[in-house]
Amino acid sequence: MTLSLRELSVRDYARDVLPRTASLWAAGRSLERYVADIGALARTPYGRAHYATYGLYEGNRLTSSCKRYERTIAIGERSLEAVGFGAIFTPPELRGRGYAKLMLAAALDDARRRGCDVAFLFSDIAPSFYAQLGFVELPSRSFVIAARELPERHIAVRPLTIRSLPAARALFTRGESARAWAFERTAAYHAWAFLRHRQASEHPGSDPIALAIRGRSGLHAYVIGARCPADDTFYLDECACDGEHDAELLLALLRAAAGDLRRIGGWLPPEPVRSLLPRPRVCKRRDAVFMATALSPDGERWLAVARTTADACDPWSTDHI
Repeated sequence: MTLSLRELSVRDYARDVLPRTASLWAAGRSLERYVADIGALARTPYGRAHYATYGLYEGNRLTSSCKRYERTIAIGERSLEAVGFGAIFTPPELRGRGYAKLMLAAALDDARRRGCDVAFLFSDIAPSFYAQLGFVELPSRSFVIAARELPERHIAVRPLTIRSLPAARALFTRGESARAWAFERTAAYHAWAFLRHRQASEHPGSDPIALAIRGRSGLHAYVIGARCPADDTFYLDECACDGEHDAELLLALLRAAAGDLRRIGGWLPPEPVRSLLPRPRVCKRRDAVFMATALSPDGERWLAVARTTADACDPWSTDHI
């Protein structure tokens, strides 16, 4: 029977896929909330323009599904078109027949026809599965530090709100400009990432926290993450400050976000934030392993940079899809 890759509507994806993936990715949310959260993301400006869901059909039977995200990668003064794949799922009764591999192969062919330069994903299964399709592993590391190693200062901490996002994005973009490469952060994507943070889908059993320090001149620093009392850890997802002169404020804000929790951890942040952390313990992540494959000559050049500049190019947790 003929196999075909088709785009799924939000309604069809919610009906045919989400009830089966809730046990994997709902992160403790009810099915109703899980479906509502995915729908809310799809209705955002970023979601409407750059996010879609796909399925591989054998006749009228859905055999495998995935999410597709469009991003742009900045490398020097060049911008590359990138496509990310997430939530790759095959029903248990259909596994072992190669449907997911065929779906991704068809999706990669489609991305090449669209003029994409790079495809990427974050693997929660054996990376060797994706290596068969040409994906290679890139830096995927975690860190942990003791909260007591950060400075305690009397600072006026405020919640980071939606109204503060433009200022937060300006700080974030300034910090990213020194990197060898980075995912470009549009206003639409920044709002998307903030909504995902508030949905608390990345850290099951945790409380999302977004804090900022403001002064007369504007936003000095912000921190986004989640407090997990069960792990005695504040998980850092993203942060930025207004240059080196506000680095101490950022560390104090990170300490304030941790509160009475003993540890601060999460994905190892890229430079320049990484060098601010006092003696972090770093290890390779076993899940959400960052992988990519080139779809064009420009993509090949980016992949060479990404594979050889590991100290500067871990992605942010908020780039996870």
